[in-house]
Amino acid sequence: LHMKLHSFPTRRSSDLGAKQLNDGKALPAFQLVVTDTGLDGKDIKTAVTAVTTPDFTLVNDAPTISVVTNTLVEDAAATKAGAVVGTITVGDEETAKADLKVDFANGTNKDGFYEIKDGQVVLTDKGAAQINAGKTLPDFQLIVTDTGIPGATGVATEVATVKPAVEYVNDKPTISVVTNTLVEDAAATKAGAVVGTITVGDEETAKADLKVDFADNSN
Repeated sequence: LHMKLHSFPTRRSSDLGAKQLNDGKALPAFQLVVTDTGLDGKDIKTAVTAVTTPDFTLVNDAPTISVVTNTLVEDAAATKAGAVVGTITVGDEETAKADLKVDFANGTNKDGFYEIKDGQVVLTDKGAAQINAGKTLPDFQLIVTDTGIPGATGVATEVATVKPAVEYVNDKPTISVVTNTLVEDAAATKAGAVVGTITVGDEETAKADLKVDFADNSN
């Protein structure tokens, strides 16, 4: 007896069949035909099986997500609402890219520093202000969700953690003095009398750590 197997042509059926199934695609139905050798090579007969549908279970593979960050510079003209924090790339074996949903995960954008727009994470006004004030932008997470597949339960997700790339500038401290009027021969005009009250500040350095002194031998 000779048996011919009709399945995926040109390549071994096991290779292509395995790839088809592992790509999340259904295997096609098939038929088998068996042919005898006849009697003395005559009266050859064949028999064909009924159409057979392979029994298989599809698994909904998790989608993929990655983010390439863009370096943002404090106080630069480009550091404003709409500046690109990172570019998102997503993929999935079963779900088209256009049908994959991307959002912020686990409340990681609770301060509203970011928004997702046209496949990118961009700064909001609050995010730009945070950088330009010399303050740290927090890390955030993005979650991508697929639509599921027929025959499988639920949807699949994947999460990416993103650390924004920011180049900070050491801003100059500020100083101002409000003078006090001193009166000649007044009882209060003595050592320790207040000439002026100093106010200092800095975006990056705590007031307690700022050092104030007389400049250019002015005292």
